[in-house]
Amino acid sequence: MIRIFLTILSSILLCTTILAQAPKSQEQQELEKERLRLRKEIEQTQQLLEQTKKTTKVNLSELGAINHKLRLQEKVITNINKDINLLNKNIVKSQRDVRKLSLLLDTLKQEYSKSMVYSYKNRSNSDFLNFIFSASNFNDAIKRITYLRSYRNYREMQGDNISRTQTLLKGRINELGENKQEKSVVLETQSKEVNVLADQHHPTLLQMPVLRKTEVVYPGL
Repeated sequence: MIRIFLTILSSILLCTTILAQAPKSQEQQELEKERLRLRKEIEQTQQLLEQTKKTTKVNLSELGAINHKLRLQEKVITNINKDINLLNKNIVKSQRDVRKLSLLLDTLKQEYSKSMVYSYKNRSNSDFLNFIFSASNFNDAIKRITYLRSYRNYREMQGDNISRTQTLLKGRINELGENKQEKSVVLETQSKEVNVLADQHHPTLLQMPVLRKTEVVYPGL
């Protein structure tokens, strides 16, 4: 009986711990906010560049804006890399939770099956009455009645724990799938951002000699 209640207690503690875990960490939310801020700043820098390009020559302000945009783009990539690391941790954690819940569910089902077999073998009212009336004294009879009530309550708790664990397991499996899907999207975003950075970096290098020539012709720039 002690082992049975320990099984119930451990299942409740595990389920409570898993339930208390937030599906999306505050750190991820902060990364998303930072990413949005950086992209907004990149848009503003691009608008500045469009205005600067209306002039016929490359100047220092344009090159400074381009370099600033490149730095922002690098920060976006760094931000995405952090997000990927967090998603990897979430995936590992979800996989660990799925394994724990699967093992717990198997244990609960085995215990429930044993209790059902016991109830089937002692299903008649006469069996329960014989169990009570075979007590050596009144106090012993009270203990046996209490035991039977506890056993009935235990079976009800078993059913509830199995249902709760199945729900948690399903939720963790769904969350694992969502994390993997989100990671795939973030990886695709990372690839695009890297390509954008490479495309922007190349013309900047080409404009450097032009800027040097411009600086000679227009020393006041």
